[in-house]
Amino acid sequence: MSSQAETFHQTHPLEESVVRKFLEKKLGVKPLSVTSPPEIWAAYHKIYVATFEHSGDLFLRVSKPAIPEWKTRNEVACITWARQHIPACPTPEVVAWSATTDELGYEYVLLRRMPGRDLGAIYLDLTEDDMTNVIRQVADMCIAMAKLPFDKIGGLTISDTGVIEPGPVIEETSYEMDHFQQFWKDDHPDVRFEQLQLGGPFENITAYFIARLQRDLFVLAAHKRCARLRETLDPLIRELLNSLSHTEVQKHLDSKPLVMAHQDLHLGNLLWEHHLTGVLDWEFSGITPIDQWIRRNTFQGFSQDINDRAVKWKQQLAEEIKAKAPEISDMLHMAPIKDKLLTLISLTYWIVHCTVTDTQADDRKAWLQRFTNTLADYKAIVQELK
Repeated sequence: MSSQAETFHQTHPLEESVVRKFLEKKLGVKPLSVTSPPEIWAAYHKIYVATFEHSGDLFLRVSKPAIPEWKTRNEVACITWARQHIPACPTPEVVAWSATTDELGYEYVLLRRMPGRDLGAIYLDLTEDDMTNVIRQVADMCIAMAKLPFDKIGGLTISDTGVIEPGPVIEETSYEMDHFQQFWKDDHPDVRFEQLQLGGPFENITAYFIARLQRDLFVLAAHKRCARLRETLDPLIRELLNSLSHTEVQKHLDSKPLVMAHQDLHLGNLLWEHHLTGVLDWEFSGITPIDQWIRRNTFQGFSQDINDRAVKWKQQLAEEIKAKAPEISDMLHMAPIKDKLLTLISLTYWIVHCTVTDTQADDRKAWLQRFTNTLADYKAIVQELK
């Protein structure tokens, strides 16, 4: 399930001289140097590091044109909200940003560089006590977020005057502009990019699930490559949608508080210098039910060794949250019906998405069989609730 987003950091969207002139005009100060170190990268950004004589380094995150405007607004809004409300979370300062391409030809976020090195690069140098301290700080951060509930599900958005409020859903299962241009624009000219987005914010998780399934139905109906799949999957998705109208189902799905979550707390997004000094990459952060709050990739990295250790570290995180805030820990259990539904919705997305791209044919067969089996389990749970 790879994406062209992985290669954007390897491109050269802007010459360093262009970045230098832009920063001088924007800040009124000439940078001493502008570089793009290959070891500093992000999947959806090209990173330029600018050094200044007296004011420290700045990171210019030039955005891949993946989800125009909304992804940048979400990132800036989430960083700004965390800085305003979560003192336990060391978050970079936003110096300037733009959700348009008017200034640079790309959307961008200009951040003040934070101290420390990413834990994914230095975790072998940390002692067990060091990692325990990281886990404690992450627990404090998550607990603080859990104590500030929202009334809608989605991302955040920020106005040009700085007003922050719930906004459209921005997530890694969003359809991106390069996907639209490659698989839709020429052969399906009646389909607009906006029709492939979820929108939002949503009143509750049931409404979000419905939007996810309705988008899959739209893609099934609209894309030529989905013609054969449509006969099999369309009625199953409609059956799933119908189940979401039942009051008892909604009650079990919508019972959890809605809280802000970073949603990408792998070691590469955590900075360390004798303590946790930075939490980076807020582009896919947003408001989610608390039982979906800590994602599977928490504390993972780019090696199997890190991922093996992450299992223990996540368990320590759960224990730390339980010790510090048992009332929050009690809310983290996910009802079986929601667990099954999340699996089904993930499967429908990937089956449909990879049908459009004509990739992973063998996997699609396995996913479809898994979908059928999981749907049977889900229907049994629904029947019990009725």
